[in-house]
Amino acid sequence: MMLVIHGCPESRADRTRWLALELGIPFRHVPTRYDTGETRTPAFLALNPNGHVPVIEEDGLVLWESLAINLYLARRHPGLWPDSVQGEGLLFQWSLWAMTELEPAIAATCEPLGWSPYEARRPEEAAAARVRLAGPMAILDGQLARQPFVAGPSFGVADIGLAEMVTWLPTGGSTLDAWPATRRWLRACVGRPAAQAVLPRSSLDWVAGLAP
Repeated sequence: MMLVIHGCPESRADRTRWLALELGIPFRHVPTRYDTGETRTPAFLALNPNGHVPVIEEDGLVLWESLAINLYLARRHPGLWPDSVQGEGLLFQWSLWAMTELEPAIAATCEPLGWSPYEARRPEEAAAARVRLAGPMAILDGQLARQPFVAGPSFGVADIGLAEMVTWLPTGGSTLDAWPATRRWLRACVGRPAAQAVLPRSSLDWVAGLAP
């Protein structure tokens, strides 16, 4: 059965479509929006009772949670999976860190600004969140100052999830001015053809305008 990806642009489904294109996996994309009730229908809730995207179907397997999906696909389809147990450990470390440390910090800056209606925006809350964001961003930048990609010398599956979430930064009023290694890495990740085919034009333009 061909891989089926349920989701919509400008959601975490972008990570899964990016990975599938990187690995050359044929897939069918089923547009499913989270903001119009499409993820709350009985048919969709039968796939993911949480009512979130992305969800994939492949060979009888239904899988949700973007991190689990991308790790599964990268493990099953050769091309981006580490070739050692140590490499797998680093992949798991940075993938889990991205979801537990970096993504919540970035989301805390975006929710009061770009993710809220204009009349409900809370700039003071976003500004405080940007101060807290400096901690995990310094950790990421330090890692990328030591090596080209987050979990090793080569582009891998961990870079996809991380890079996609870092492109949210301007929505929360953040920049990469203080993080030169992260700028270099993000330009390398987002410059890849698969990313160019999937990520929103606003994100691509923002990354293209970053200083080298």
